[in-house]
Amino acid sequence: MSILLLIRRGSILVYLRLPEDTNLKNYILGSGAIGCIAKMILGSSFEWIPFKRSRYYSFDIPYGDNFIVYDKVIDDFMRSMMINCVPIFYKRAFSYQGQLMFQELPILIDPYLYKVYGENVPTIASKLIKTTFSVYPATVQMLYHQLEDKFKDNEIAAGVQKFGTMKSVDLDKKVICCEHGNFEFDKLVYTIPLNAFLRLCGKSVDDLKARAVCYYLLETDSVDLEGAQQALVVDSNVEFFKVVILDKNRYIFWTFNALDNPHMYFGKFLNYRLDIIEAKRIDEAIPIGNPPDLSWLPKGVVGVGSNATHDDFMDVSSCILRLLRLSKNIL
Repeated sequence: MSILLLIRRGSILVYLRLPEDTNLKNYILGSGAIGCIAKMILGSSFEWIPFKRSRYYSFDIPYGDNFIVYDKVIDDFMRSMMINCVPIFYKRAFSYQGQLMFQELPILIDPYLYKVYGENVPTIASKLIKTTFSVYPATVQMLYHQLEDKFKDNEIAAGVQKFGTMKSVDLDKKVICCEHGNFEFDKLVYTIPLNAFLRLCGKSVDDLKARAVCYYLLETDSVDLEGAQQALVVDSNVEFFKVVILDKNRYIFWTFNALDNPHMYFGKFLNYRLDIIEAKRIDEAIPIGNPPDLSWLPKGVVGVGSNATHDDFMDVSSCILRLLRLSKNIL
């Protein structure tokens, strides 16, 4: 980060730009989608310690919600990625007793939240479930691959070579222990799942719960979401809780439990041609309960990301907003 210094030479005020401080000890931990975005926003004042690729968006078929909610505050960042900032509508429906409904009613929201989170429904969840909202005309996967291609031959490769495998983080001494040495830090932005970060730190948080999710990629011509891109399934006797349209006749069905005979199970709901293209399980995919109190973390250690903060409602747009705020405070 260069610094502008105002000095007086006789009767003239002169701005001098000091060279970048190469002694900064700031790091980004994590090389998934949010890690790439963090590097783009925080820039050269942060070194990158690669961890793993995105758990959701490195697959050919992305398994996370693949949209970026529109927020005018992040327009400049999106434009910097050559992304059109004209918002488009995204439409959800609730599926209840075989009917698609587009109203945000407690009779739909409350049982759906219980189905997903059980007794651990986040306090603010009911206020954040929306059936229509605006998104950018670019997907999270597009943004992730664009940034990954930008950084992989330099920052990511250099980080792998310099640091190697992460071993542990000493929060008291502010030291990151890696395969290729120990590195003191002033500021650390971690984007990896909170439980993984805490294991590196030798710490734990009580009642930090998450649920695994099984994803079934189906090809069928017997699903009609009536113009919606996504359906939230309320019925407790139906195993899947979300259906997302990917393309014509291609959908992802989200379940918590693996199905013993998925063809037979989905055949009860889909009466025509049905092909299961792929099935995938991601452990600890959905954080449940309220985000934990992390105020005990040392100053300068910040988590960004849904899994990094154990907050299922911190979407990618919210992560960009938080990183932009961090950049103003840090840089």
